[in-house]
Amino acid sequence: MGITLPRLPKKLDLLELGCGQGQLWSANADRIPSGWNLTLTDFSQGMLAAAKNNLTGKFDSPSHFEIVDAQAIPYPDATFDVVFAHFMLYHIPDRPKAYGHIRRVLRPGGWFFTAALGWDHLKEIYEMAMQLEETPADVWQLSFRLDNGAAELAQYFDEVELIEYPDSLRVTEAEPLIDYILSMMHSHPVKAGRLNQVRLKIQEKLAHNGVIEIAKQSGVFVCRRPAAK
Repeated sequence: MGITLPRLPKKLDLLELGCGQGQLWSANADRIPSGWNLTLTDFSQGMLAAAKNNLTGKFDSPSHFEIVDAQAIPYPDATFDVVFAHFMLYHIPDRPKAYGHIRRVLRPGGWFFTAALGWDHLKEIYEMAMQLEETPADVWQLSFRLDNGAAELAQYFDEVELIEYPDSLRVTEAEPLIDYILSMMHSHPVKAGRLNQVRLKIQEKLAHNGVIEIAKQSGVFVCRRPAAK
């Protein structure tokens, strides 16, 4: 039996780990109840400063900004009703330690939401990148993904469910795609001859099909700490 997704109450305490520049909250400012008490954290001081600058005055909910290492969450036990950690768990060296802290700071019956990417996310782009330099495919793969995340999370939460988000990209111009690929290659030298070969292949595909389909694979793990008996 799957998890029944929560109808989150109008009053709750929420912690976000790895809030980045706060895009999630700025995009949804008009949907956040004023009774939500938000604690937005990031390991990067620069990211946290950007989030605070982007979100100040955007919504009525009380919000707090703090630098926090997910491997050593400083808040007392059972402080939060909800914890978010989106597209960031693969950055954490010791995820088991982070999971233990997340479970600890959740109240009984609390929810943990964590978004992740799948093995096939942008696979066509990575295949093109590998043509620029002989790079093993696993160099581009993240350590926490849709295909392996549930097994990790199940060791700390009794209920874990994956909700996948079907999506794709349709590329109709060569240069934006090439620019994106090159942005991935900052630590991998690119040979001009190979770049021209990849550019030619992209242009040929576009001339023939009019579009290049790029797979996207993302989703959210919904986890729950059991309610106290």
